[in-house]
Amino acid sequence: MARKFQANDSKGVLARLLKDQSGNTLALVAASLIPLTAIIGGSVDISRIYMAKSRLQAACDAGALAGRRIMSEQGWTLDNAGNANRDSSAERQAKNYFYANFEQGRFDSKNLSVQYGEEDGLVTGSASVELPMAVMALFDKSQSEITVNCDAEINLSNTDIMFVLDVTGSMADCPNGSNCNSNSSSKIVGLRNAVMDFYDELEPTVSDDAQLRYGFVPYAANVNVGNLLYDANPSWIAANNTYQSRVWRTTTLTPTEWDTPSTTWGSASGERNISYPSGSSYLTITSAPSGYLAVTTHTKKSDCESTSKNPVPPKSTPVQWKADTSVIDSDNVSTTTGIRTTVYDVTSYYERYQYKYTWTGSPSKCRLQRRTYRYEIERTRTDVSNPTVWEEETVPGYWVYRPLTYPTATYAATINGGAAAVTQTGDNGTNVSSTWNGCIEERQTVADSSFDPISANALDLDIDMVPTSDEATKWKPSWPNILYERPNTANTNVAASMQTNSSYDRASHSCVAAAWRLSNYDRDAVQGYVNGLVANGNTYHDIGMLWGARLLSPTGLFASDNDMTPEGAPIDRHIIFMTDGLLVPNTSAYGTYGYERLDKRVTGSAGTGSAFDRHTARFEAICRAARNKSITIWSIGFGVDVPDTMYRCANDDPNNKESATHTFQADSSEQLADVFKGIAGKIGELRLKK
Repeated sequence: MARKFQANDSKGVLARLLKDQSGNTLALVAASLIPLTAIIGGSVDISRIYMAKSRLQAACDAGALAGRRIMSEQGWTLDNAGNANRDSSAERQAKNYFYANFEQGRFDSKNLSVQYGEEDGLVTGSASVELPMAVMALFDKSQSEITVNCDAEINLSNTDIMFVLDVTGSMADCPNGSNCNSNSSSKIVGLRNAVMDFYDELEPTVSDDAQLRYGFVPYAANVNVGNLLYDANPSWIAANNTYQSRVWRTTTLTPTEWDTPSTTWGSASGERNISYPSGSSYLTITSAPSGYLAVTTHTKKSDCESTSKNPVPPKSTPVQWKADTSVIDSDNVSTTTGIRTTVYDVTSYYERYQYKYTWTGSPSKCRLQRRTYRYEIERTRTDVSNPTVWEEETVPGYWVYRPLTYPTATYAATINGGAAAVTQTGDNGTNVSSTWNGCIEERQTVADSSFDPISANALDLDIDMVPTSDEATKWKPSWPNILYERPNTANTNVAASMQTNSSYDRASHSCVAAAWRLSNYDRDAVQGYVNGLVANGNTYHDIGMLWGARLLSPTGLFASDNDMTPEGAPIDRHIIFMTDGLLVPNTSAYGTYGYERLDKRVTGSAGTGSAFDRHTARFEAICRAARNKSITIWSIGFGVDVPDTMYRCANDDPNNKESATHTFQADSSEQLADVFKGIAGKIGELRLKK
C-alpha cells in the first residue's frame, strides 16, 4: 500500500532543501542561458554572413572578368553589330555571369543587386544583398546587409608580336573591291588604323615588370630584310649570284666550215606531170610479169578486157630515170651555236610500167600490153651541219641574253651607304649604277610539290638555320637593274642563251617597306611606320609567313634577343597575319625566288601552272614550323572570304569555321579594327586588380 503524504512531511522537505547547496547550480545555469544563446547564435549567423560574402565576392569577380574579356572584342555597351544595350553586350554578359554564380534567394537572401561600369579599360563592379539572421533575430538583429566591390583589367605578360601584313596592289582598293586608289577609304588606310587600334588596346595593359615588343614584316612578291641581315652579319649575304641578265657584244665568232650534214626528208607531195616517153599507146609484149600470161585463153573481147575476169599485173616498181634537182629554200647559221641549217625543195623523177589486156580480131587473141609513164615527186630536205672552223669578226652591236654571275659584295654594301655598283647593262653596253633596295632572293630551295615533311634540301624553309660558309645557306640581294625578260619562246629556262639586236625590258619588280625586328617601339614610331606602307605587287603568303616566323623564332637568327627577356623570363609569341586576298603568284615578275618563268626554282619541270599549289604547300609547311616553335598564329582575311589554308595555318578547322578561335574575317575597315582590338584583348591576360 502506498504511503500517504502528511503535512509534517513538507517541513522535512523544505528543511532538507535549505541545507542542500547543490540546487545553486541549476539557478546559475538558468541565468546563463541568455548570453550563451547570443554567443552561439552570433557564431552561426556570422558564418552565414562569411559564406554569403565570399560567394558574393566570387560572383562579382566572375562578372568583372567576363565583362572585361568580352569588352575586348566588342566594347562595353555595344554588341557585335554596334547596337547598344543588347543582351550580348559586355555589360549584360558581366551581369549574366554574376547571376550564374549568385542567384536570387541564395542563403535565403533578398534584395540582391549588382552594377558594373568601365573606364579606360578597367571594369569595376559592386554588389549587395540583405541576409536575414537565423538566431540573432531573437536579439533585435533581423538582417545584415553585405556589400562587395570588384574590378578587372587586362594585364600583359612578356609578349612578342610580329605583324605579317599583306601590302599588295589590291590593298589600294576599297574593302568592297572598288577602286579607291589608296585614299582614306582604302584597305591600306584601314590596315594602318587597325594596327594603331591594336597598339592602343594592348599598350596600357603592360605591367611595370613586363616586356612588350612589336615587329613588322610587310610582304608582296618579296620581303625587305636586307638591312636586318647585313647589320646582323654581312657574311650572311652571298658573295656571288646568278641573275637572268644580258651582255653587249660587238665581236663574234663566225663559222666558216661545217661537218657532213645529217639529212632529214620531208613528206612527198604526190605524183604529178605524167608523161609517156615510149608513145601514148600501149604496146603488145611477149613476156609477162611473173604470175601473168602474155596471151590468155579468153575467146571473147568482153572477157578479155574485163579486169574482174582477167586481172592485169600491177604497176611495176618505180625507177628513178633522172637525177634529182634541188633549189635552196633557206640557209641559216645560228648566231648562238654556229650550226648551219639548209632547207632544199627537191624534185625527184621516176618511171614505171602500166599494163592492160587488149582483144585483137585477126587472129582473135587476148594479148597483154604495157606502156611506160613518168612522174615527178616534190619534197623538202633539211641538212644540219655542225661548225668545224671559226673565225672572229667585228659585227654591229648585239645583245646576248643569258644567265650571268655577278659579284654581290659591292652591291650589297650599298645598303649601308657604300658606293654604287656599276654594270655594263645599259643601252649599247653603257654603265648602269645600282644600289640595293633591301629585297632579297631566298637561299637554296627544292622544286617540290609537297613539304610535309620539309625536305632537308629546302634550306629556304628552315626558319632557324644560320648561314655557314656554304653559299647555298646564304641570301642573295635582289638586283632588278640587271635583270631582263626574254621573249616567250623555247628559251625560257635558266640555262638558255639568245642573241638579238632587240632590247627587251627589265622584268617587273617592286620592293615593299623594310621589315622591323622586334623592339619596344613607342606610338609615334609605330604610327610613322604604318603610314609608310604602300600597296603594290603580287601576293605570296609563304614569303611573308616565312620571315615573320624567322624574325620571331626563339632559336634562329636572332636567338640571343628572342629566347628570353633580359631578366631571363619566358616570352609569349604571336603572329598577326593579315591578307586581303588569295595567293597570286606571277611567274613573269622578279620576286624572292628570282624570275620564275626562267629560273623555275619553285615550279621546276611541272611548269608555271603549278605555282599556286606549290606556294600554298610552302605556306602551310611554314605555318606548321612556326606553331612547333610555340608561336600562336592569328589569321585575318580583309575584304575577302578567308581560304581554308588560313584556317589550317592558325590551327583552326576549316570544316567547322564557326568554332574558329584564331581565324577572322573583316568586310570593312571598322570590322578590321574590331578584330585587331579583339585579338589584343585575347593576347593580354585577364587579372583582378583588387
